Amino acid sequence: MHKITMLCASALVFGALPAVAQEQQLPRFVYEAYSQVSDLDQWNRFYRQHSVPVLRQLQEEGVIQGWSMSQHHTGGEYNSRLAIRTYDWSALDTFWSEYFSRIVNTVPAETFSAWQGLVQAHRDEIWNFGVINVADRPVNYMYQAAFNIGFADLGAWNTAFAERTRPVLDELMEEGLLGGYVVFNHNTGESHNWKMLYLFEDWDRMDDCFQQLSARMNERYPDAAQTQQLIRSHADDLWVPVPADSPGG
Repeated sequence: MHKITMLCASALVFGALPAVAQEQQLPRFVYEAYSQVSDLDQWNRFYRQHSVPVLRQLQEEGVIQGWSMSQHHTGGEYNSRLAIRTYDWSALDTFWSEYFSRIVNTVPAETFSAWQGLVQAHRDEIWNFGVINVADRPVNYMYQAAFNIGFADLGAWNTAFAERTRPVLDELMEEGLLGGYVVFNHNTGESHNWKMLYLFEDWDRMDDCFQQLSARMNERYPDAAQTQQLIRSHADDLWVPVPADSPGG
């Protein structure tokens, strides 16, 4: 796959959002739980059978706006990620207290212990939503790019994204190569402070999108290397969604 060479275009994270209508209240925060688990099949089976019913309850009660589970494809040190979207900070507090307590109350102790025993490593992050532009299309790949930008340079970085990169991304969405993008700003945890999630329907669209993004940015902005110099560190991950429902559990 062709990587983005015009890094003012950035890349993304996951929390694969459904299409968000303009009149709907947009989420403010995403809490991400990254895990390295020893058995993904067993982990995802527990998720479908026990986590999903609780998450659906919490969404119906208005505690969370939505959620998504994804598993590792390429890059990064973790192989599972649960993303929880909320409207405010108090909702995050309620989620943390209710999610595990409800699972504990409905799952046999030995099953819960076996589930916890699958976790080899874990990391939590909280991000603020910055920009959300997601079309109503299937999402089968989520390309996440995280950046560490100096605080003094964040203004210039965000301006370059808004004035240069975002119009090109919107063009690619109109052409059907890109299913959407979401920008996140750092809140708590992690070593990066700005990240973006690209959403794709298939591999060919992803490949073509990055080629076109790089070509158009290079053609229109020959000075883009100045924006690249604002990057102190950078990490890319590719994720695929884990369905909430699966025949046979």
